[in-house]
Amino acid sequence: MPENTLKQWMNLLIASVPKSEISKILDLGCGTGRFSFALSESFKCSLFAVDPSAKMLREAHRDQKEKKDITWLKGIAEDIPIEDDSMDLIWMSQIFHHIDNIDLAFKEIVRVLNKDGFLAVRNGMVDHIDEIIWYDCFPEAAEIERNRMLSQEETVAQIIKYDFRLCTAIRLYQYFARNYDEYVEKISGRGLSSLIAINDEDFNNGVQRLKLWAKSRQQNEPVFEPVDLLVFQKG
Repeated sequence: MPENTLKQWMNLLIASVPKSEISKILDLGCGTGRFSFALSESFKCSLFAVDPSAKMLREAHRDQKEKKDITWLKGIAEDIPIEDDSMDLIWMSQIFHHIDNIDLAFKEIVRVLNKDGFLAVRNGMVDHIDEIIWYDCFPEAAEIERNRMLSQEETVAQIIKYDFRLCTAIRLYQYFARNYDEYVEKISGRGLSSLIAINDEDFNNGVQRLKLWAKSRQQNEPVFEPVDLLVFQKG
């Protein structure tokens, strides 16, 4: 993700929560720490980064170029290795649709957040799935996404059941690639979970369709993709 796009997300988040009240953040499902570093830098506070993959946590720790107040922990949303009432903000980026047990996960989220804590959910939504170009080229992966993703309305309805109130709902058309060639290159890297899930033949056929699509375009312009940010407050 380009640095300017990361800054966009951080600016939106800072505009949605009182920065002066945030002293501890949990990046739940941190992966390789893409947002962990940005959150730590933007809020200048202690950050706890949790992910089920030991490999991703090792990569994140390796990429930590300078000493920051970040604690890397192995864990899942349904069993968060964090003390009760200890976090001011929980950040969840593109993990909501991967959670196996929503009830158990939110029991944990409510447990670790302080009484006035904030929850920020950055996620793709099914109601704008048709705007994402690569889905047309990988129908098998698109079907996986349609079956597991919710609309913004459904996501909000599910979260407020756990005693949260919605503060902010924003859809950002984030910069994804500088041109079609870079777009094809990024998607061909097969870094997205639904592309990993399909078989190699379907993936390779999709790559060929995407290359043909890119070649047919007359305008070599930047590619943007929609992602939502939902910010809630506990209680």
